[in-house]
Amino acid sequence: MKNGELVLSKEEISALDRRAIDGGIPSLTLMRNAAAAVYRRILSLGVDLSAPVVVCGSGNNGGDGYALALLMEEAGIPVAVLESAKPKSHDCAYYASRCTCPRVDEAALDGATLIVDAMYGFSFRGSLPASDAALARRINASRAFVLAIDLPSGTEADGDYCDDCVAADATCTFTAEKPATASYSALSHCGQVFVEDIGIPASAGVPEESPVRLIRSVEGMIREREENSHKGTFGTLAVLAGSADMPGAAYLCLSGALHAGVGLVKFASDDTALSVIKNRLSEPVFLSGGAEAIAQTSKTALLVGCGLGRGFDASLSALLRGADVPTVIDADGINFLASHIDVLKEMQAPAALTPHPMELSRLTGCGVEEINRNRVHTARAFTAEYGCYLLLKGSRTVIAAPDGRVRITVSGCSALAKGGSGDVLAGVVGALAAQGYDLFDALTVGAFLHGRAGEQLAVRFGAHGALPSQLPEEIGRLLG
Repeated sequence: MKNGELVLSKEEISALDRRAIDGGIPSLTLMRNAAAAVYRRILSLGVDLSAPVVVCGSGNNGGDGYALALLMEEAGIPVAVLESAKPKSHDCAYYASRCTCPRVDEAALDGATLIVDAMYGFSFRGSLPASDAALARRINASRAFVLAIDLPSGTEADGDYCDDCVAADATCTFTAEKPATASYSALSHCGQVFVEDIGIPASAGVPEESPVRLIRSVEGMIREREENSHKGTFGTLAVLAGSADMPGAAYLCLSGALHAGVGLVKFASDDTALSVIKNRLSEPVFLSGGAEAIAQTSKTALLVGCGLGRGFDASLSALLRGADVPTVIDADGINFLASHIDVLKEMQAPAALTPHPMELSRLTGCGVEEINRNRVHTARAFTAEYGCYLLLKGSRTVIAAPDGRVRITVSGCSALAKGGSGDVLAGVVGALAAQGYDLFDALTVGAFLHGRAGEQLAVRFGAHGALPSQLPEEIGRLLG
């Protein structure tokens, strides 16, 4: 079997392999199946096979490489093997002994048309030995198409990677995705990812659910709107956002909420932002009195922070601690929490934070590079510590729940890399929460459709030309 939505850890994959072998499938058969799947993928990609080189390590990933070279040899392809280390595992030695194709040195990489990386696979951890690091650098410097078996060497299954890891053009991973193939930054070394079936049966205990999943569609998560309904049916979102210098953030946030179908929006800000928004939007109810007015008004969800500045810091503590409805905290709301993190722990209502990596860095004290090297682990650790939901923005947005579940959305493009896109997303999430979606689903649906809207706008206007202000209407169309 294979599953394109499951994201399994190194431990889960290892256990699955053991159960399959204990259930009667020889490990040599699984290795042969893996090689056959990779071979079929290579043929489907149309890669130049005039000078392929398979780089084989000493373990089972190397065994996959030798088994692949054997298949290519049997098909009459002029394949060569470069041994980064002599076979050590039993299965690796078995296929190495059967493969009679030429053994070559590193110089062969310079003229290769295809390089298959079979040095380490998913078992790798730490740093590459100096000789293998040098080999990886030479692979990366070649003009060949580079295909990694299971994972690029130097990349850890659970998401980290070392500095000299192989940068593949494509990766054939087995049975299910791993955190490294599902989320950046490790994904940037994997190229195009293909999940291949190597014959692990469902009886081996393949989980129907996994704590980490790729979200490729939210079709079944979007609620239909009742025909016999009124504005109260779809909830009330209270928004504290905007400031004299950033009224546009409030506008984009409110536009996102209104196009996401919320029944009523109530908006509070400083006098300048209120005045600007009154001239641009007719739909919200405008509240004077700032945070105090937001705290006292009736609502089914609360959104705080988009372009808010720091003028409301003195009243945010009481507002957030006293909230009794699902609360979405973005931008300057997050910046406030960075210096008042105790408020997050003391909130009674469910809370969702929507930071980009720099904002999460302020919350955690971890560097942006450290966060981006393992986005899944960082997001999951934060939600476990603070009991909140987290949406970590970026390509392949990571959404984490306090119970350990993680979703990674497969949508979006560089058209979204513009100031204001996040304000729209916050408004959409807040609107969905106000309509009764739990925060995990509100974040998931909002992030996925936000990404899909960006893709569609990029087709129409180009990634350069698409604007955040165009997102709300496109998201509304996608919601239906």
